Amino acid sequence: MIKETDDTVHYYSDTLIHKLEQAFNSDVTLILAPAGYGKTTAIRDLMKRMEQKENLKAEWITASSEMDEKIQFRILSTFEKIDSYNNKEIKTILIIDNAELLHEKFLKMIWQGIEKRSRIPIQIMLISNDEKYQWLGSTSDLFRIVRDDLILRPDHIKNYFELANLYISYEDATRLYEYTDGWIAAVYLQQLSYKRTGDILHAKAATLLMKSVVWDALSTQEKELLLAIAPFRKVSAEQIAYIFDLEEIPQEMFQLLGRIPFIWKQDTPLRYEIHPILQELLKERLTEGNEDKRKEIELRAGDCFKESGQLEDAVCLFWKNRDYERILATDIRELSCESCKDIRFGRMAEDVLQNCPDSLIAKYPEQILILIKNLCGRDVREQQKEYMQHLFSVFSKMNLKEEEKNHLLGEWMLVHAITLFPDMDAMLHEMNDVAEMLNGKSCIIQRDDPFIFEIPMLLLVAHVKSGQLDQVVEKYEEAMNLYSVISDGNGSGSGALLRAEAALCKGFFDEAALYCYKAAYLAESSQQRSLGKTIQTILSLVSICIGGKDGYEAAKQLLDKIPNENDRPGSSTELTKILIEKTIYFIMGEENWLQEHSDIQDEKPCIPWTMIVMGHLKEFYTCFRTERYTEAVEMGEKLALSLMESKSIYALIIVETVLSLCYAKNGKSDLSKDHFMKAFSIAMPDSFILPFIILWEQIQNMIWTWDKKCAEEFLKRETVIRISQISREFRNKWKSYYNKYTEEQKNL
Repeated sequence: MIKETDDTVHYYSDTLIHKLEQAFNSDVTLILAPAGYGKTTAIRDLMKRMEQKENLKAEWITASSEMDEKIQFRILSTFEKIDSYNNKEIKTILIIDNAELLHEKFLKMIWQGIEKRSRIPIQIMLISNDEKYQWLGSTSDLFRIVRDDLILRPDHIKNYFELANLYISYEDATRLYEYTDGWIAAVYLQQLSYKRTGDILHAKAATLLMKSVVWDALSTQEKELLLAIAPFRKVSAEQIAYIFDLEEIPQEMFQLLGRIPFIWKQDTPLRYEIHPILQELLKERLTEGNEDKRKEIELRAGDCFKESGQLEDAVCLFWKNRDYERILATDIRELSCESCKDIRFGRMAEDVLQNCPDSLIAKYPEQILILIKNLCGRDVREQQKEYMQHLFSVFSKMNLKEEEKNHLLGEWMLVHAITLFPDMDAMLHEMNDVAEMLNGKSCIIQRDDPFIFEIPMLLLVAHVKSGQLDQVVEKYEEAMNLYSVISDGNGSGSGALLRAEAALCKGFFDEAALYCYKAAYLAESSQQRSLGKTIQTILSLVSICIGGKDGYEAAKQLLDKIPNENDRPGSSTELTKILIEKTIYFIMGEENWLQEHSDIQDEKPCIPWTMIVMGHLKEFYTCFRTERYTEAVEMGEKLALSLMESKSIYALIIVETVLSLCYAKNGKSDLSKDHFMKAFSIAMPDSFILPFIILWEQIQNMIWTWDKKCAEEFLKRETVIRISQISREFRNKWKSYYNKYTEEQKNL
């Protein structure tokens, strides 16, 4: 149903329209939802439509806080109007809006008026902003329309925007749904904002609406109660008791919460859910008030979150108020940049390490070590060294028993060993000492902790010196085996996974698959589900390189072995389908296929082994793929210089290879040859051939732009012949599969 008035479009889902039409078959209909859910508008639109189609009249009584005499007069006038209808075939719908404001004696008066006119078909609709409103009259024929029926869900929001000639993605519609919780008035404001400014989400307008609808109507007592629970999205009865330091919550407090709109009571277990925009408003009001009061409320809420096991929420509030002791007194082992899916944890760790006093470091040394450990993987290597040295100096001044001091030193050395990565020799040497000092058991790192080196592909940072790939892999695996024993299985399988990466890069795909199986088995045995995502990435690359139908089947089998079920975006079949489509797009590059799949034309995907590395490599390759060769050359030269300094062999081979192709496209064959031979000479000591296999057709075309004799001699090299053979098989398998795949798609 659509109704347009000036700038307004009213949208109703098919489900709601069906329920509204059902209401005409009931003597009494209750429409219960907070303000701004479109109750009155929906009934008005429906009545206009029904009055045109059927022989009925709608009479409205809108309740307010007027004097009793005025309300009584309005009710009597309405019944006089109903009595004036001469045609008894006319059905009358008596609509009481804002019914929660009408005293029960007037509702009974209305009901008695209907009973006295039993010969006149009168139905009653009660519209209430209070979802707790329970007046049912004396009839058993009752029909309800509630908030869930009125909520606009993502598909509704998308359709609503389209009716206003505004087109948004389903993802944007989902964002709006998550922000507004389907509150129609707020969705409408977002629609206006998008129409006038292009902003898909305008928070300020929604909070101002919530202020006028809810906050301004609250009593001082209600406002104080809401501010006390402002940090909570859902607050339980136990948490309310904790916040107010009560053994038992008084009934008056429950009644207060029950009266406030946009807070929904859930009975099992008893808790109150606060609308996200109301919560945003409350946090805003809390910030605008007394600073000491805000801090007191937030820290008390943080203590409550900690008590109920919501550690991430607790630590965020503690850090916001820079209460370092509360942070360090919290068990933060299960928190990390990865687990929080947020950069705040890393920033918090750095802030605590830089600013907390030595007295707290001495009081919570193990917590400090955990914070330092969680900075691994962030670009703060020099700071880590400083933190470790400062921590060591604090340790040396602590008055501890010899046994305690040795254990603490062992924990310090364990974290220090990790910070030495990717210096495998130093890391392995220190890990050997750690194993002896800790008697094979760490308190700092345990099995359930997030694995520190969960990086796809690990070779991107681990391989820093040409010709030492095998030694790097061997020493990493040895160090991780020790680390895994000390930490009760943490990171188990990562050594086998690095071997899989190395085999993949050397073109030994069957061997890579076997190591992937081993890594998955070890990770599952030690319950290392956090490694699943990384294993999935490597397995996907292996299956691509196997090629064709074999690759597709291998992908399905391999992905089914992943122990990380919860982190998967879909089933192995869905993942494999995406994987295959991206591969076909890259390898075939045919316009007819792109035309059939117009949804992916906007973004040219990178080849598989650059899709999973650093963003700037992806951007660089995209420049090359979209034939912006001059821009790619400029970007590639800068990347090559920075990679020489960071000593990332994996990335350097990729950049130098693509850079050589860019120079060839610009007609500079000498520079093209120089850069390619540089990439080749860096790769050969480790038999690192994966990039050349993937790009071989373009590389061959480039080679023939060199001096003919030089090109012929190069192409006769044993390694080059192997690359050419693998690449040919790789492409033939995918071309064969491509033909079958497109045929199958046509027949679906």
